Amino acid sequence: MNETSKPNGFSAIVTGSSKGIGQTISEFLISKGYRVIGIARSLPNSSLLKNSSLYRHIQMDLSQTKEVTQLSGLLREKPPLKILVNNAGIGNFSPHEEIPIEELEKMLLVNFVSPILITKLLLRDLKKNEGWIFQIHSIAAIKESVRGAAYAGTKAGLRHFGLNLFEEIRKSGVKLVSINPDIVDTEFYDRLDFGKDEDPGSFLYVEEVLNAFEFALNGRENLGFTEITIRPRYHRISKKPIIRKHERDLES
Repeated sequence: MNETSKPNGFSAIVTGSSKGIGQTISEFLISKGYRVIGIARSLPNSSLLKNSSLYRHIQMDLSQTKEVTQLSGLLREKPPLKILVNNAGIGNFSPHEEIPIEELEKMLLVNFVSPILITKLLLRDLKKNEGWIFQIHSIAAIKESVRGAAYAGTKAGLRHFGLNLFEEIRKSGVKLVSINPDIVDTEFYDRLDFGKDEDPGSFLYVEEVLNAFEFALNGRENLGFTEITIRPRYHRISKKPIIRKHERDLES
């Protein structure tokens, strides 16, 4: 993905930009001329993001809500905000009674509370520019599973927030799209006790999530998608022989 040499006059904010889906979306937006502010706990590994004049990285733990509330000040000297991508998330799929309280609280804050706060802080700017809000959820937002009740609750809650917010803001010209991918080949599963199966028909590639993002973004100005769900052909996961430590979170 090559960086464009000509900025398009707009900026975008992407949370969880240092890895996986967030990194790929950030690289794509830079290729289209957006000035991207990436927010993540870790620094990006992407050489494109590291070397791009169109990328600025903010190292932040989104479970620290006092820091999150300061984000609106980042746009004062930036191009007009056109796109917000709420992508960052962490997961713990232990039985609910076994999740340490501090880890449970962190997951609730990162996955549910912070995206709502960030959206509130930036909504007036998005309205001014008739912008986009993209929320990258999970298939867990729309289906039940044996484990991960709290994780699924955060994703379903944020999805429902988005569906209702769309009804509130649609007349202002802001478009909101929820993307619900099934298991994706990313680092998200590195610290979990399960992951993608070896069968390529049982998982998604990051580029396929990007295709859904690009499809919505390139639609007609008056055309709105409230939700796109992406699933592979088969439902198969691979269980790992050794259960890793309780800290099973990784920003994607």
